[in-house]
Amino acid sequence: MTSRKKFIRWYVRPFNRLKRIRDGDGAYVALSMGFSLCERYYRIKSRTITKHWKTHPFLEAAARDFDCDPHLFQAFWDVFRNGIQHQGAPKKTYTAHWLPQKPKPKIRLEWAMGGSLSYKPIYIYTDKVKRVGVDPWKFTRFVLTKFLQNPHLLERSVSHRFGSDLPQPQSPPKFVQISFDGKKH
Repeated sequence: MTSRKKFIRWYVRPFNRLKRIRDGDGAYVALSMGFSLCERYYRIKSRTITKHWKTHPFLEAAARDFDCDPHLFQAFWDVFRNGIQHQGAPKKTYTAHWLPQKPKPKIRLEWAMGGSLSYKPIYIYTDKVKRVGVDPWKFTRFVLTKFLQNPHLLERSVSHRFGSDLPQPQSPPKFVQISFDGKKH
């Protein structure tokens, strides 16, 4: 099976299923998927796929492609991606790495998600509060489309390959439980 077919089975179909969940409740999972694929895509594009400590080049490449201010994209990435991928919810603050002072300041930033927002991160003001916002469905669709339009990039990751599913065994596997006393049960 080609990597493109795997990509459709493993990402595009689940994304479409998540969209069917009532009241948009699949949005967090879809956005989490979008972040993983966004990082993979832009690390490949910025040639930092094996240089995980180098976040600046891939964030800049993503910001350019999303037609987004680099500082805004970094704030979005820190609040949304780092929050959702590490703790299951957007963070309350981000570190302004581009500012000259040391230590780098932590900046409080509210967030927003919604269908009326853009695929790219934007600042919005609601109730006199500055928020970073995005439409999770549009964001993830944008990233999915990048790979669908450039399927050769699916093969470019050397540290995280698109593997293969193991074939289903003809007979059910046997599970052996070993207790703390070392005996099989």
